[in-house]
Amino acid sequence: MLQIFILMLLAISLSATNVDNNQSQVADINSSSIEVPAESNVVPIDVQPTDTNRTKEENTTSSQDTTLHINLNKTLKTDDNKSNSKKATTTLNILSNYDNATITGEMHTEENLTKAQDVNNTNAISPTTKLDDVSNLDIAKVKREQRKIARNQKSHEDGNTEDKDQLVDTIVVKGSVLQGRIDQLTSEYISFKLIYGIGSIRIDYADVESLNTEHEYHIYFDGKETLGTISEIKDHAFLKVKHGEVEELITISKIDRVIVSEREDDSVENQLRNMFPYWSGSVDVGLEYEAGNLEKRKAKLESHIERKRSEYKTIFDVAYAYESTKTVDTPNLLTKHELYSFLEQNYLFTTDDLLFAEIGYDFDEPRFVNNRLYPSVGYGYHLATDKSHWVQFKVGGGFVYEDFLSYDENSSASSNQYLAGLFAVDASYKFEDLMLVNSIVLGVHFFYMPGIRSLKENWLFRYSITGSIPISKILALKAVAKQVSDDNPSPDIGNNKLTFDLYLSLNF
Repeated sequence: MLQIFILMLLAISLSATNVDNNQSQVADINSSSIEVPAESNVVPIDVQPTDTNRTKEENTTSSQDTTLHINLNKTLKTDDNKSNSKKATTTLNILSNYDNATITGEMHTEENLTKAQDVNNTNAISPTTKLDDVSNLDIAKVKREQRKIARNQKSHEDGNTEDKDQLVDTIVVKGSVLQGRIDQLTSEYISFKLIYGIGSIRIDYADVESLNTEHEYHIYFDGKETLGTISEIKDHAFLKVKHGEVEELITISKIDRVIVSEREDDSVENQLRNMFPYWSGSVDVGLEYEAGNLEKRKAKLESHIERKRSEYKTIFDVAYAYESTKTVDTPNLLTKHELYSFLEQNYLFTTDDLLFAEIGYDFDEPRFVNNRLYPSVGYGYHLATDKSHWVQFKVGGGFVYEDFLSYDENSSASSNQYLAGLFAVDASYKFEDLMLVNSIVLGVHFFYMPGIRSLKENWLFRYSITGSIPISKILALKAVAKQVSDDNPSPDIGNNKLTFDLYLSLNF
């Protein structure tokens, strides 16, 4: 304001000077004689008419008057410009000194304003902001800052840590701003639980435009782990995780598991997840009891456990079944007592290629199999679009050892052993958006170990088809059809066995 005021005074001063100079020029021209300054090149002329040769002299005088007027104006304007230039220079020097004295304060003011802007480079909402200029993301960010201020105030008043009930994660999907908490984050998708609804929604990374969390998460990736909040998603392929003042960029495809920290969720389930972050699987339980003329006791237990860390993957499968039957006329009869177990270790040396080493052990007393042990090694190829749609082929070789029980009075315990090849196929496919149920996961397992020398006498052959219908995040209804065809010693029992079971499956 001071600069503008000084400039106005300078303009008024220059205008007044020009008016005085013009009036002086008119007065000098009308006078009978004109004095020209010494530095001027114009010769003074006495303008007086004569009586002789009037016409010729008038013409000459008119021409001289014109020349005098032009030269005189030029001389006067040159002097005025010099004077005005001196005044303008003085004024500009004053203004320059003023600018030098205040420029430091103005720079500090601009710096403070820059720091006060929104950290995400969006327009800040103020009382003068137009409603049309405010997006849902702007509103979410302002609410986030308000919650942060409220938590800090409560922390100072109560002396407690942040209120975990007020923490909200924000995700932008195709322009829609959603708030809630990350329920599951894998290398293929995000499962997000909304604060204003029941259940979770699955979101593909290609649809995610922005992700910012207030909750703190344990992120396990590429054999490492980190703890912090997610501040940004970049190019649909990287997560920026902030812990303290440090930010770390994580490749999404290398993420093994993401779990909310124990500080924010101290439940037993979450503590176990943080204790065993690389483990996952399912436990299937089936029980049956029948009383009356026929008394039957039946129990079945199956479990599938996986541990995956970086390029190493361990798989353990076990299935146990027990069944006894008793009638009024017959004593207790053992009709089923069997165990099938399998341990496998994989090493993925590329995204699709792997080496494996595995060992199986089982027994089946009603079929007179006391022990059976069959280790094998080989190469596998894993083809997958995501964790729910994949197929895996394995080929290799192994060794089979069998110990048989005596199956009649004329037989005795015996054993058998042989070298064998190995061919196996495993696959999983998830059908979604069905009419009666939300989804069905179909699984297929095929296993074949033929003897190298005596193919007709020595072999192991099993296959199974599994259908699983999710009831909730951790519960599912599972149906399993299984065919077992192994070399057995008893001709009365035979080699084939088909079973169909229905389980309630607990996933973890």
